[in-house]
Amino acid sequence: MNQIKGCIVCAAPGFKEFGGMASYIHNVVKCFSNNGWEIHCIASNDKSDNHKIKNYAKAFHDLSQKPLSLNKIFLVADIINNINPDIVLLNHCALAQYALPLLNISIRPVSVIHSDDSRFYQVTSIFEDRIFRWIAPTISVAQNTLLYISDKNKKRISVIPHGVDNDIFNAKRVTPEINYNIAFVGFVAPNKGTDLLFPIMRRVLLKHPTAHLHIIGYGPLGDEIKNHFVQQGFGNNLTITGRVPPQKVAEILTKADIFLLPTRIEGFGLSIVEAMMCGAVPVVSRLAGITDTIVTDNETGILVEVDNVEGFSSAIVNLLLNPARMNLMRQAAQKTAQEKFTLQRMISDYQQLFAEKDDWTAPPQRGKVGWILETLHEMTRKNPDGTFRFEKKYQTVKDILTS
Repeated sequence: MNQIKGCIVCAAPGFKEFGGMASYIHNVVKCFSNNGWEIHCIASNDKSDNHKIKNYAKAFHDLSQKPLSLNKIFLVADIINNINPDIVLLNHCALAQYALPLLNISIRPVSVIHSDDSRFYQVTSIFEDRIFRWIAPTISVAQNTLLYISDKNKKRISVIPHGVDNDIFNAKRVTPEINYNIAFVGFVAPNKGTDLLFPIMRRVLLKHPTAHLHIIGYGPLGDEIKNHFVQQGFGNNLTITGRVPPQKVAEILTKADIFLLPTRIEGFGLSIVEAMMCGAVPVVSRLAGITDTIVTDNETGILVEVDNVEGFSSAIVNLLLNPARMNLMRQAAQKTAQEKFTLQRMISDYQQLFAEKDDWTAPPQRGKVGWILETLHEMTRKNPDGTFRFEKKYQTVKDILTS
């Protein structure tokens, strides 16, 4: 029987089937389990629909149906303490972050920052002295995290890019011929720039009438985008798949020439790497310290300034007019993705980080009264904009303390 390398509690709001954070969490649980770690999962808020993840976890604790209360925080602390893991991997899970003072001091909390969004930075910095390490997937996210934590803790942020399951997303393309297929993967909402998809594609279709856009995802703008295509006579040039499993995403990306992502915000850009693995050339927004850490402009893809519709459409049109250039980019993109962004590379980097030794020691473990006092002190900390944390969390904390 193989010896267990260690034990990890993976805490998240929920364990979903679709989305960048959902894919990351599924990959982490699956890969750590396959690499000899014992994994326990805790879902704090959202009903989980990724039932496959239970195949890799020793136990799955679903607390999503329990209302937020003081007892719920104590419950999650009791669950974690009874497991007594080596690592608690925190994935934007405020419930588990607030439970940190109650945990055994032998446990090492590691907080992963998933988005370049103030809400994620605020959660990841809760009880910052009790965090062993922060993991940022990109340089920009790491730099912005520094604004939310004190100077003494800044050395404990590590940049480790997310990894892609290259058993699923890999280069199966057998012909260099252009298919005129363009793919988008993600939440169909303004933050991903999906309101720009029709204006971009309208310009592309005027030059390449057989081009076809595959939207892989769901969201509030889906019907509106479909109506634009149909009303302008381009209904046959659009397919919206809705939610599909990763294997289907990979199948579509493998047949795509170009991956289009006019996004306005990312923490990493997992779908970009998935597309590169499958041989689709990324044409994506330039987000400094984020997308430009994945894509090298004009070598492994094309970076376009945010909201520049003409820039996106011109890049796509020119690529489709130049198959030789696109094939060179495709090969370079695949090579980069396979060298830098595999899941095994990420897990290896995580394991090295978990084993790091320094002068960090957790503050003393608190009882229930001590937790209340430390939480009240936490609420007096200031956000980078100068506001006190309790200004946004006052009602929540009041509800918890009076529950």
